[in-house]
Parts: sequence; structure tokens; C-alpha cells
Amino acid sequence: MALHRLAFIFLCLPLMASAAPFTSPGDRDLIRDRQQRLLDEQRKRLEELQQLPGKGAPAAADASGDDE
Repeated sequence: MALHRLAFIFLCLPLMASAAPFTSPGDRDLIRDRQQRLLDEQRKRLEELQQLPGKGAPAAADASGDDE
């Protein structure tokens, strides 16, 4: 009897896992909004980092030329 229950559970697991990716349009909008917010924050941080004083990109270019 326990073996039948265990087999049933294992048969149901793929069905439960496949149901998870299906989201409602409202959920997709929330996900899209969150991704957009994160992207905006990353762009803002990048701009802030680029405004910092320092050598920045030229130092990286000089370091790559030392391989010779």
C-alpha cells in the first residue's frame, strides 16, 4: 500500500513542477516591473561608478598590454 502511494507521489511530481512556470498576466507584469527596476538600479550604479575619480578604463587597457 505504501509503495502505491510513493509511486503516485513520484508520478505527480512532474505535473506539479510543470504547473509552476505558468503565471498569470498580472504576475508577468510584476516580474517585468521588478526586472526593469533592477536594470535601472544597475544603470544608475554604473553611472555613479563612472563618475568616480580615478584611472578607470585606461588602466585596464594598459594592464592588458603587458602580456607581451
